Order: sequence, then C-alpha cells, then structure tokens
Amino acid sequence: MEKRCRLQSEPEFIRNVCIMAHVDHGKTSLADLLIATNGIISDRMAGKLRYMDSRIEEQERGITMKSSAISLTFENKGKSFLINLVDSPGHADFSGEVSAAAVLCDGVILVIDVVEGVCPQTIANLRLAWKEDLQLCLVLNKIDRLFTEMKMTPLEAYNRLVQVVEQVNAVTGELFVSRELEDYERLSSSSLDITNSGNGDSSGAPDEEKHYFVPSSGNVAFASALDNWAFRLSDFAELWAKRLTCIDEQELRNALWGDFYLDAKSKQPVPGASEKGKEPLFVSMVLRNLASVYDAFLISGDADKATKILKSLQISIQGSELSRSDPRQKLQSVFGSWIPAASAVLRMVCDQLPSADKLSQRRTERLLCGGTACSFRHLSVAAQALKPFIMDCAVADSPTIVFVSKMVPVESRLLNASARKQAVLPRKERLKGCLVQEPKQTRFADEDGTTPLTEMHYFIPDESTQSSPNYVFVAFARVFAGKLVKGQKLYVIPSSPNGTHVNGVGAHEVTIGDLFIMMGREYEPVETVCAGNLVCIAGLEKHILKAATLSTSVDCPSLCSLKAYAEPIVRVSVEPQQASDLPTLISGLKLLSLADPCVKAFVEDTGEHVLVTVGEMHLQRCLDDLHRRFAAGIDLKVSAPIVPFAETIIPPPEVDLANEIILPAQKPKCSSVVVRTASQSYEFRLKALPLPLEIQQIIERNQDLLHMIDPCTNRLKVGSFPSERTDAYQVRHRFSLLLNELRDAFMRQDSMWHGIEEKVWAFGPKRASLNMLINAVKDYDRPSVFDILCEDGAQAEYRLRQYDQSLVTGFHLRCRAGPMCDEPIRGVAFFVEDWNDLNPETVSERESCDAQIGQIINSVKDGLRLAFEAQPQRLVMPMYTCTIQATGDVLGKVHAVLNRRGGKVFREELKDSINLFEVSASLPVVESFGFAEELRKRASGLAWPQLVFSHWEVFPVDPFWVPTTEEEVVHYGEKADSVNLAKKYVNAVRRRKGLPVKEKLVLHAEKQRTLARKV
Repeated sequence: MEKRCRLQSEPEFIRNVCIMAHVDHGKTSLADLLIATNGIISDRMAGKLRYMDSRIEEQERGITMKSSAISLTFENKGKSFLINLVDSPGHADFSGEVSAAAVLCDGVILVIDVVEGVCPQTIANLRLAWKEDLQLCLVLNKIDRLFTEMKMTPLEAYNRLVQVVEQVNAVTGELFVSRELEDYERLSSSSLDITNSGNGDSSGAPDEEKHYFVPSSGNVAFASALDNWAFRLSDFAELWAKRLTCIDEQELRNALWGDFYLDAKSKQPVPGASEKGKEPLFVSMVLRNLASVYDAFLISGDADKATKILKSLQISIQGSELSRSDPRQKLQSVFGSWIPAASAVLRMVCDQLPSADKLSQRRTERLLCGGTACSFRHLSVAAQALKPFIMDCAVADSPTIVFVSKMVPVESRLLNASARKQAVLPRKERLKGCLVQEPKQTRFADEDGTTPLTEMHYFIPDESTQSSPNYVFVAFARVFAGKLVKGQKLYVIPSSPNGTHVNGVGAHEVTIGDLFIMMGREYEPVETVCAGNLVCIAGLEKHILKAATLSTSVDCPSLCSLKAYAEPIVRVSVEPQQASDLPTLISGLKLLSLADPCVKAFVEDTGEHVLVTVGEMHLQRCLDDLHRRFAAGIDLKVSAPIVPFAETIIPPPEVDLANEIILPAQKPKCSSVVVRTASQSYEFRLKALPLPLEIQQIIERNQDLLHMIDPCTNRLKVGSFPSERTDAYQVRHRFSLLLNELRDAFMRQDSMWHGIEEKVWAFGPKRASLNMLINAVKDYDRPSVFDILCEDGAQAEYRLRQYDQSLVTGFHLRCRAGPMCDEPIRGVAFFVEDWNDLNPETVSERESCDAQIGQIINSVKDGLRLAFEAQPQRLVMPMYTCTIQATGDVLGKVHAVLNRRGGKVFREELKDSINLFEVSASLPVVESFGFAEELRKRASGLAWPQLVFSHWEVFPVDPFWVPTTEEEVVHYGEKADSVNLAKKYVNAVRRRKGLPVKEKLVLHAEKQRTLARKV
C-alpha cells in the first residue's frame, strides 16, 4: 500500500484503464489474472474466483453487474507503474455502469472472443470509447477455442484472427469518419477556420492510423485467459530473433503479421506467402507452436511430446504440477511459465495507453462542456482557464476538480471503524422515521407530473436516508486536478438532466469525509489523493444525485450530464404488503436510486411508487437489491412489468387489415373540429395532422435543446445571470441551426408544410417535446417559439393575445394523455385554425381573469382530443434490437419464437469459420419478458440473445378495427381478437389505469351457466 500511495503523486506513471467486452467474452477472468500479479489472489484461483464480482447475484449468474476498481502496481522496463483497473459489465442492461466507469478512465482494454467475433455490445463499447475520446488496445481472447472446440488448423485459426481484426477496424473506421464529419459540420456552421479550431488533435493522417488495431504496432494482444497466456508480436519477435540471429527483431515484428514468409535462402522475411503457397510467419512461428502445446497436453495427451516441448521451451515445471490429474491445470502451468497473460497485457497497457497527465485537448474540452454538443469557446473565461490544469493533472497552484460518476453502496464492515461509527445506525432508530416536510433546495425539477423519490416533499429523516444498517454510500470519483484532502471544503456542482450549463446555480459547499481507494471487494483508507487517481469519498450521499462535480472553484462547469447514461424504459409498481412499512420502502427506493445510475424511482399522481429500469435483467437485480439490501425485512408487492406506449395518428391508409382497398366513401373525413368554451365566449377550430417522419427525427435529436425552453413563457431557462451570458449565446446559436434544419426539412415536404417553422406556437408535452402546436389563425400575428432567438424577444411578448398561455396549457395537458389509453401523444402537429371572441362586450373583467382561463384550457384540451380522434389512430411501441447467435440446427426454432412474439427479422447471416448464424430482429419491448428463457428452452441452450433498446415504432394495426364485411367475419371471426393485438394492448393499459374497457362481459345472457366441475 505504501508503494501505491507513493505512485499516486506521479501522474506520468498512472494508467486509468477500463476493461470492456461483450457478455461472456472473458474480461472478468482476465481481470483475475491481472490482480494475481499483485498477490491479492493466488495464481491457481485466477479465472475461477471472479474477484471483482463481489455481489451474490454476480457469482450466481456468472456475469458482472456492477463496475468496480482496483489499484495494481507493475514493473515495466525498470519503472514502476500504478494501474487503476476498472472492470465493467458486458450485458446491455447494465450499460449505465459502463458509462460511469468510462468517464473516469483514459484507456480501454477491449476484449473479444475470437470465436464469436464482434458482437453488439462490442460495437456499443467502441462507440462509447470514441465518444469519451479514450485510447483503446485490443485483446483477442479465447484463442484456445479455435484449437479445442472448432478443431481448426493453424492456418484456419490465423484467417479467423485476421477476420476479427478487420471487423474491429471496420467499425473503428466508421467511427473515425463519423467524428470527422461531425467536426467539419460543426466548424463550418460556426464559420470558423478548421485548422485553427482547437477542437481536436490535428495531426492529419497519422491521427487516423493510431486509432486502428495493428498487431505490429503493439496495441493487439493474443490471449487465452482460461489457460493463462497472452502475448504480443514483440514477444515472439524477441524469441525468434535470438534463435535466428540473421534477422533484425524490429523487422521480424513487422513481418509476423501479414502476408510474409521466411525465405529459405536468405533467411529473411519476404512478402507473397499466399501467392507461393507458403505459410505466413504468424502461422509457422506462433500458431503451430501453440497448437503443438494444446495437442500434447490437452488433446492427445502425448507425454513424450510434452516432455520435448518443455525442453525446447526451456521451461522448468515442478513435478507436483505435472502430476496433476487435470490436463488443463498442467497446460496452465506450462503457459504461465512461458507466456503469462498478465505480463503481456500489463506491458501493453503501460506502452500503449496514455498516462493520467496526457489528456487530449479534445477530451479535456469535452469534459468541460459537460459531455454535450456545446462549443468550448462559448464557456465562460473562468471555465476555459481550467483547461490546462485538467490536461496536465496539475497539483501545485491548481484548483481541485473532482468528478463523481456514481454512488456505490458498501457494506459497513468493509470500511474502517470510524466510518462505520458515523454511518451505521441501529435499525430501531431507522424505523422510527416519519414523514416530514423537506427543506426547499435548488434542484432541477421534473415537469412531467411525477415526483422523483430523491426530490419528494416528504422523506425519511436524515438517520434513515443516510444509509441502511448494513450499507453506507461512497462516491466513486476521479481527481482531475489539484489535491483532494479529507476534511477539505468543496463546492458540489450538480449534473444537469439535460446537459445545460448553469454555472454556480445549485452549487453548495460540502466537507469531504473519509477517503478510500477501492481495491475490488475491499477499501483502503487514505488521507490525500492527488490528481489523476480514482477515489471513493464518504459522506456525500445527502448532496449528490447519481453524479456531480466537486471543485474549489464555483466557476467550474459540470463535467458530465446525467443524459449520458442509458435511458430506463421498463417499469414496475412497488408497494409494501404492510402499510406501516411504507417509510422503509421509500427509504429503500431512494437508496436504490442513489446506488444505480440508470434507475428512476418516483411517485405517480395516483400515489403509486414506480421503479423504472433498463431491461428485464436490470429489473430483477434492482428488486434483489431492494429485498436483500435497501428494504430488507419487509414484504413487497410488485406489479407485472409495465411498458410505456405512446399514441399517434397516421395518414389515411389505402388498405384495411384484410388487405382490401378502402373506398373513398369508407375513408374517415379528416375535417377540422370546432369547440366552444362553457360560457360560449370563445370558439376554436382545431385540426390534427401527423408530423412528417423527417421532422420527428430532427426534433428527437434536439430534445436536450428543446428542454431549455420554459413551457410557461417560451423563453430560455438559461441566461438570467451575468455569468451565463456565454451559455445563452451558445444556446441561441444552436437554436438558429435547428431553425435552419427544420426550414429545409419542411421545404422537402408537401406545400402545406412550407413555412410552418415560423408558426410554431409550442413544443410539447413537457420533457418530451415530440409534438407541435401550430398557429394557423389568419389574423393573429403571434411570435413563433423561435423568436426567443431575437435579442428583442421580450418585446415580442406584447403581441400575444389574452389567454394565449391557456391554449398552450391545454395543448400540454392533451399531449400528456391521449384519448386511446391515456398514454403520451407522439409525432402530431395540432393546428389552431381559428380563434374567435364571440361576445367580448359581455365578459366581465373578473370572468376574463379567472373563469375564462379554466374554460379555455378545458375546451382546447377536449378539442384537441376530438381532432386527434378524427384521424386514424395508432399505438407507438418501444422496440428492442435483438441479436441472436444460434447454430443452424435450431434456426427454425429461433424464428418461431420471434414470430410468436411479434419480432421482425431484418438480417440473417452465417458467420464465417465458426458455423454460427447471427439473426438480427426488432422485438417489441412489451413482448420481451421471458423471451430469453423461452428461447433457451426451445433451442436447447444453443441460441444466445442480446436485447438493446433502439427506437419507437408505430404499430400498424388499427386498435378500433372490427370485421364488417362477410368475408372478414368468416376469416377473422366476429371479434377478431386473435388478430387485433393493438386492441389487446390498449385494453390492457386501460385496465391497469382503471379506465373503462369496451368489452362485453356477458355474450349470451339467455344461456344457463354450467356450474358443474369435472374432477
């Protein structure tokens, strides 16, 4: 520990590294091997212990669910290095944990199973690494499977390795081109000189080359974590250069990967192996040796051959190791003595990944911009002045800057005695909590009618919210600049939900509690942590919601936004069996929300306590956390998983469900609707039309920008303080770009949409601005929502009619709950075509100010409902992208399960060399529960699904369609229940919400019930 503390003050020798991989690709086993180098676990238990998986659920399921870190020391080329290793989950449901780990690191070890190749989560990890501007190195793992399972020859194994490297580089190339295009468009739109922009490291072509994985450059390692071996080309080049003294080591390293062979005459590597039918050097010098070892020790068990191999490799193995009955253990001993995995991987980390004081200019600017699309030049002067301190990991004369990526629940016994004494309280006192009024604080408020449990107006007193009896919370963070000291006073700068910068707003001072270094399952107390290191901070659970920035400077911007994490979509209602346990449940939900960056917990308007998670497995883990940790001792009632829907309208269809042409006389009339207030004072003519898909996509891409509009005033939420002037200028610039994009998109639509961008009244509903309210009143020259871009925008408000905001309020209320099943409306443009004051002289002043407001809101809300119902209505469903790897024998069963659950296959391909089919399909989230289990049963465990939320999709079935013609009745029956799934979904949602359902409870009242039961 003393050595680690000494190295913490030398950032040039610090490596902050995250291990990423698809699920079951072997990253946790590799982490065990790296940990064993420091004597924390034995070499024999490495790969079996899963040391970083400290949770019971992780050990039971065999997958990582929480990211955790450990500090390791390593000697490389005579220098000591401190490697802060972070193990992250591979399952898509826990992508929030991967994001929380990546933002604290500088480099990534990307692990790929060479048999399965590049999988969906591999691509997601690559995208995340590029988004965070992290340097990557590649570990091609499970090469042993090519020899033992796939029975490949060395040449076939080489071809497979080449394919995998090419697959990864293909994704890397796409990411590089995409980033360059984004940079070019952003710089062009801001009219800046690209070469002088300073937005990235402008090094031209070499900058592109350094991002690719090239084995000869040293950023690729070949490994088998199971058998404890790994190497880079430099290892075998050094070995063969000693034997073949006529070959230069550097030249041999460059020739080991590629179409080179060893010329028999010159004894030099020459190109053209494939043309002349020769084996590449990698096959003859590397893979044949590995295949021989596997054949001697594992496949054939030839003892004489094994003895010759040990003698040739000059390896000395103890007799006890060779006498083991398990041939795999013998193999691990041989490889561990010859090419140990940990040494090769850690050397690659030290040589290829950047040190803590080498943050790139691009990444530093992105951190200061909060991970959003804002420009660094629009930050305040004080915020820009922090850039050199972060880039250089400055300690002396530097402000302290710390970023907390997540809150970690820790068993109190794992912390020192003083921390336990402060944090752990008797259970009896914890259950004494009663509901009291919460003191008002500056926070980012939700605007969707729900109340987050971390921001409720009632809460359990401090004793119960601080921790449960067995757990305390520590903040997992990185010190980016300065020095963090126990007892130091810092400002907490909360992370904004939409990524906006509100410098100084909401910041409050806190005192730093105990400091710890996370060592996997254990925590080592420290007094001081210097820049460039990872740290756990106690005592901040009352001040931080999921993520925050700590700094001695109140001008420091938030370094990351909560929007960076995965969006939860699957929800359940949670209630205690005993009403007296409600305070304990509320406390547990708060603690769960603190502990997981992707969990949302809130109270509905109906009083229900709702838990929202990313997916089915994530939901199960959260419920386990409640039962075992945060609300232990109480019985819970958990509803069936609830999936959100949305409601929309579509253009009149040409054919019905029976695929018959709809005649003009049968088409619904899409006329406008006219409504009046209860006092007959005002009349409105309203119309609803579906927004073009291109417009919806533009709005969805700019959600974070539209959330900056105050729905009550249509003005920006930023810019009210002098320190935010640059932020307001930046946001106005982004709005001007959005306006131009919408203008071009509307011009590509039908003529009725031309110029609509200048008539946008409001976007709605709140926090999900996917609908438009359009001003089509001829004699009402109302300012557009985009008039906030004008410097004189305040004067434009004088042109508003009285009760203008009442129409906007009615619009927001209607968009929050559609007429089909009270789900939010999505992708609809509501037109206000006329607004007449019928009898202005009879309306008293008091009636105008009071009664008329409520009447107008209700009339507009009801009128928009009628306008919506006048169009063909459809449900909008959240969809998963489902990727399934399966053998050819069970491919038919995979399709059968997908078809039964409404899945649509859009790609199916045979993966070369491994005889596995990869099926890509879209699957409704509502049909995904139990999908993985059913697929495993039907396919006998030979199909492996991966579900990732991708998009929202309009369900094509009319929920109100019923058979009308004789042919339809004969084909579908009188009710067509088996066909109309949309009606089934609508009725299920209405029943859950307590809304009336149009169903016949008694079909034949004249018939007598059959009461007899057959036993």
